[in-house]
Amino acid sequence: MKSMKVIYKIISFSIIAFIAGCLSIPKQDNNESSVIAIKVSGTIRLGILSWDEFRPIKVFFIRLDNTDKLISEDIIESTINDTSWLVGRDTTYLFNVEPGKYAAVAAYGTGYASTEKLYIMFSEQLIKSTIVDVEPGTFVYMGEFFAGNVSCDEIQKYYYHYFSSKNKSSNTNYFCGSLKKEFAGKNEKIKFLLTQSEKFKDTQWENNIKRTLQSLVSN
Repeated sequence: MKSMKVIYKIISFSIIAFIAGCLSIPKQDNNESSVIAIKVSGTIRLGILSWDEFRPIKVFFIRLDNTDKLISEDIIESTINDTSWLVGRDTTYLFNVEPGKYAAVAAYGTGYASTEKLYIMFSEQLIKSTIVDVEPGTFVYMGEFFAGNVSCDEIQKYYYHYFSSKNKSSNTNYFCGSLKKEFAGKNEKIKFLLTQSEKFKDTQWENNIKRTLQSLVSN
């Protein structure tokens, strides 16, 4: 009997979480509105003998101008993080994106083993690896990126001052992340979008995924 109650609680929690995920998906502003998706992870050194895995809660984006300048005060915060049960763990999404060129510049989250809040400022190389052109009515996957600690470059110093000036919490740590691994090729993007087809089935974003898949397969 006790085991049945536990199972019932797990099922009930799953249903509630699933419903919450459904409600969290924004409606499409118009037919040209797009989605950007990205996966970010990394190993963070918290002390001399202390390491932890980074778990993202938010990812921060910028829209690039014609000069491809990687420093901007117009930071765009992700819409849904990896805790949404409907859209999939470990993926962060930005909905209702206008057409243009975008890049990811930083991420905010926690460690798997610790409760400390962490900011990772992306290196110039990592930012350039995330750059995508967003066409109207598409579902763009930047890719999966694994970051590691590194000495800060000038771009990371800029974003460190930007985020630290806006956050006065004493238990927040800031790190500079370099690109260690990336999975952002055509095959990875097709595979990712195929998994999204089922998760966003019967939503307003389903056609965006089909349109983007068709373009990737035909090119």
